[in-house]
Amino acid sequence: MQTYLGVDEFCKLVHLEREVIEDMINRGVLKTKEENGEILIEASEGTMSVVPSVSQNLSLQPQSQDGFSFVEKTIGTILNLHEKVLDAKDETLETLRNENK
Repeated sequence: MQTYLGVDEFCKLVHLEREVIEDMINRGVLKTKEENGEILIEASEGTMSVVPSVSQNLSLQPQSQDGFSFVEKTIGTILNLHEKVLDAKDETLETLRNENK
């Protein structure tokens, strides 16, 4: 199951400014779709697309690469858990609907 976020929500998630995200959308780096006039970004692929570019920008600072790897894994874990929660919610709703019939 794919999770889509609005541009502003995605900006908050990855801690980047809207202009940077819009530039990435224009370059085709992020997977998007338009729904009801709003641009939505696919969260798990989009986040993984952003992490390496952020790592390159931050590599000028004296920090270890292990920290970036940890952040990348943490974001991936959070997104996977989020997808599992959404799947469980859908399954629960379907079960309740079937019980009420």
